[in-house]
Amino acid sequence: MTPAFRPLLVLFALTLVAGSADAAKKPAAKPTANAPSACTDFYGNVNASWLRAHPLPAGADGFSRWDEIKALADRQSRELTQAGKSTGSGPASSLLADFVASGQDETEIDADSRKLLAPLLAQVDAIKKPKDLARTLIVLQASGIPVLYDIDVLRDPQNGQPRATLIPNGLGLSDPAFYTSGDPAVQRVAGLYRAYVADLLKFSGVPGAQLAEQSSQAIAIEVQLAQTLAVPNAAAQSVAAANKSYPQLLLADSLKAMNVPASEITFQYPAYFKAVDGMIAKTPVTQWQAYLRAQILHSLAPALATDFRRSYALMVDDGLAKRVPRTQAERVSQLVNDEAADLLSAAYAERYLGAAQEQKADAIGEAIRAATGRAIDRATWLDADAKLAARKQIDAMRLAIAKPATPVSFDGLHFDRGEFAGNLLALRRWQKARAIARLTAPVWPWPVSQAQPVVGFEPAQNRLIVTAAALQAPIFEGKTTASDYGAIGALMAQQIVLGLFGGGEYQAAWMAHGSALVNQYGAYTAIGSNKVDGARTQAQNAADLAGLEIAYDALNTQAPTDWAAKKAFYTAWAAIWARQDRDSAVTAALSSTTYAPAKWRVNGTVINQPDFARVFACKAGQPLFKAAKDQAALLR
Repeated sequence: MTPAFRPLLVLFALTLVAGSADAAKKPAAKPTANAPSACTDFYGNVNASWLRAHPLPAGADGFSRWDEIKALADRQSRELTQAGKSTGSGPASSLLADFVASGQDETEIDADSRKLLAPLLAQVDAIKKPKDLARTLIVLQASGIPVLYDIDVLRDPQNGQPRATLIPNGLGLSDPAFYTSGDPAVQRVAGLYRAYVADLLKFSGVPGAQLAEQSSQAIAIEVQLAQTLAVPNAAAQSVAAANKSYPQLLLADSLKAMNVPASEITFQYPAYFKAVDGMIAKTPVTQWQAYLRAQILHSLAPALATDFRRSYALMVDDGLAKRVPRTQAERVSQLVNDEAADLLSAAYAERYLGAAQEQKADAIGEAIRAATGRAIDRATWLDADAKLAARKQIDAMRLAIAKPATPVSFDGLHFDRGEFAGNLLALRRWQKARAIARLTAPVWPWPVSQAQPVVGFEPAQNRLIVTAAALQAPIFEGKTTASDYGAIGALMAQQIVLGLFGGGEYQAAWMAHGSALVNQYGAYTAIGSNKVDGARTQAQNAADLAGLEIAYDALNTQAPTDWAAKKAFYTAWAAIWARQDRDSAVTAALSSTTYAPAKWRVNGTVINQPDFARVFACKAGQPLFKAAKDQAALLR
């Protein structure tokens, strides 16, 4: 059986675009003085006001409407993670408010944390023999403090099945190389880490005269463990066999205590667990006690009013110190982002997207699905078998708009406003229970937060993802149907097209079908005398055009549209691509970018739309007039 590794969750051909509430109020859709005409430069015509109002920030290579909406979403998230009262109408908002409120009173937090720590540290002090150590590890796991190893349920990369997995979790520093390198800069990190560990042990109650010795003992164990992590590998064993391979760890007892219903378990880095098993029997108990005290405090440090993270950041990169939260409110906000992602994601959607808006976005998604199906039926370059396969995929496609495919249930999670560290452990236990539940009812972690503006399609899961943060102006307003189809609708269609034809057996036929775009875009000027690379950017140019074609069909199928609606559709498409770029950055990217400059992502698509010239009264001889016989048509 091929072992499972912790996966990286990545969206295919991810498109990120943006706007902001402030930007949406500006008359970007109306021509301004000195703006080019719509038939000369539609991108410049629509975005003249925005471009004037948003000069390139000092030191930035680029700035776009995406940057605006991302900044808006970040600000909205900060407000959620710093408010001690519920700002939404659902359970996630209430829970998040309780968690945040519990972390605001610095005078109480450390005192309450010491009460929480007392029985855990007493358990460490009571260790007399190796079996006591193994049982203490089990107690810590169950409490929400995984020391030496962690238990997770991961997807097998070969068959997608859930697998109980043991993961090394014995180091305080993020990279084993920090313990083994002789580089002077790394040795400096080791010195800073020693001071950090001493601070943790001091907080745990270790007398000052013993701090140096116990710090050295704790770090010595970490150095031994780091030496076993040089080569990543994994191996699966039955639980019975694992109990024999690693007898000191009492793994069967550990899995039972965590209610893990697995007959087989995967070990990431088996050499690490072999070393741990041997060290339990041979390393003095007093040294293990020093190590466990440090690890327990390290695990709980983010939930203490005493801020250890500034010194921790200095260990890895001096530059990080500038980004370390300095107030308690900022520390709580950072902790929410680090450890309560699902809670923040759900609370964000509850707060910033109403039910009516969500329903309208869902309806647009369904209309885009139907229009994509019609486009497939019209595609003369696909044979009957290919059309059937594509239609089946479209019909089965899951729309995850402003919510995960399987919404998170927060049943069983409760926070006490007077127990910040206790709430952190409660959160970790709840998350662990959810992970273990995947063994019998697989619901995998969602790949992106609702608080991040994302429109993306995952071919492997056959699902379209649109986050709540993306459903904001100018991408989505929920007021003008035509504008929404021109922005969010076209982006949905664009991503579906990339998922269908961006790879696999039909990619070559798709690229051949859109070959006219190579010469079209290759004639456009990117910067100075440099032209756009039509071949390199073809795939994205084709997806942009096809997305606009599909969205336009979806709009006109819903109800008869007048010229004003058609104009709003095209204007919305142009508005989402507004951006400023430094000339040097554009020049540097020419040899590698797969995207045409924003101006041509707009002008290069609308010029191939039959209705565009009619709507804006473009005449022969104007730059954005193209005779019907010369227009590229991909899925219309």
